[in-house]
Amino acid sequence: MKKLIITLFIIHFSTRFIFILWNGFYNNYKLQPDSIWLVEFGLKNAANLNFNFELPRFVVSPLFPSLVGMLNIVFGKNWDVLLIIIQLLLSSLSGVYIYKIGALLFNNKVGIISSFIFSIFPHTLWYTNTFSQECIFQILFILSIYYLIKSIKKNSSYFVLLSSVFFSLSYLTKSHILLFLIFIPIIYFHFYGLKKQTFVYSFLFVAISFIFSIPYGTYTLKNHQQYILSSNGAGYQFYLGNTEAGYKTIVDPPDRHTYEFKKLQDITNTAGYFNGSQKYYDSILSLPQKEKQLIFFKEGINWIKSNPKKFIELKLYNIVFFLIPGVSWRHYNFSIWFFSFLSSLPIYLSAYYAMFKLLKNKNKNIIFLFYIFISMLMFSLVWYVQNRFRTITIEPFYIIYAAYVFTHVIEKKIPALNKRLTRMIGDEISK
Repeated sequence: MKKLIITLFIIHFSTRFIFILWNGFYNNYKLQPDSIWLVEFGLKNAANLNFNFELPRFVVSPLFPSLVGMLNIVFGKNWDVLLIIIQLLLSSLSGVYIYKIGALLFNNKVGIISSFIFSIFPHTLWYTNTFSQECIFQILFILSIYYLIKSIKKNSSYFVLLSSVFFSLSYLTKSHILLFLIFIPIIYFHFYGLKKQTFVYSFLFVAISFIFSIPYGTYTLKNHQQYILSSNGAGYQFYLGNTEAGYKTIVDPPDRHTYEFKKLQDITNTAGYFNGSQKYYDSILSLPQKEKQLIFFKEGINWIKSNPKKFIELKLYNIVFFLIPGVSWRHYNFSIWFFSFLSSLPIYLSAYYAMFKLLKNKNKNIIFLFYIFISMLMFSLVWYVQNRFRTITIEPFYIIYAAYVFTHVIEKKIPALNKRLTRMIGDEISK
């Protein structure tokens, strides 16, 4: 088994290293616009022990810029090389834990197939050497889910502790995953009912998650008069997803060759233009964090009240775009959209089929994917659909459940491959 783990790590390391060479070792900013200001927060603020990560729009989650700052302190001008290596190693480790989750939920065969798919799935490679939160968030959340499953399979508070620690680091990297926290007690209830494990494990998980918020929370309370768990962008994101700016982005984007489309591409700076007054939007941005987030939320509510038909239409589009694989054809050229759609379609269809079958059969192994799915659906409906959030959060688990379907197909339709996989797994276990 140890040899299998090492082999899987080498495979994932190889595919990601090849991608980095193809993409450019120092091409660390082009694939994610947020990379520039995230790194600036690290080099200019965190490296000087200043943890004020405030954008005009909201306060940023602290883990990634803090990591950049720490690497800059320790390694100086070579911090970027170390960050690329760290992300490469962590991304490779993700593939190992995809195998472990597949094996834990189903069997080793499912684990191996899911890990192999993960090693070549284009969307998993995309952020390997991009300086952004995505790569690090993904491995942290995968680890959290792995230990969450293990805490239930082993009935162990130790694994609850590990799961909550990695979950805490996840939400300190990208705060949208805090939505998943509300389902932790429900997940434990599914397995333990009203027994003490449900209450003890849920309390332990939530308590550890809160404890991890204290350093940044107390800092933001002192500097912004708000106790911020990770990021306070919920009000702003609600505004962006529930106003004319969101409607234009999702439902009715202008022609891709127009001036308006160029402005739409920079929506975080031009939302006021689409919402009727850039001057008013800029005036909100100039307010203290405690005030502006509430105003952003109220602006979204007012638009919903004034545009009920558009609101319903917008939410229906959000559901469709959440369910359909690939990037949006409204914002990418045809070739990029078609490749992303085609490469993801078998994974999505198989994962949806697995969800349906396992739910129908009341198989509790579906519970973990189901509540991740519900969390991301809530995020897409209440705020707005962002495919990059979906890619790093739920697609790794779609791959595992799709592999569950693929395994059954292989066992029934491709006996030679099934026999070879069975022999390989048996040899590894015996070692």
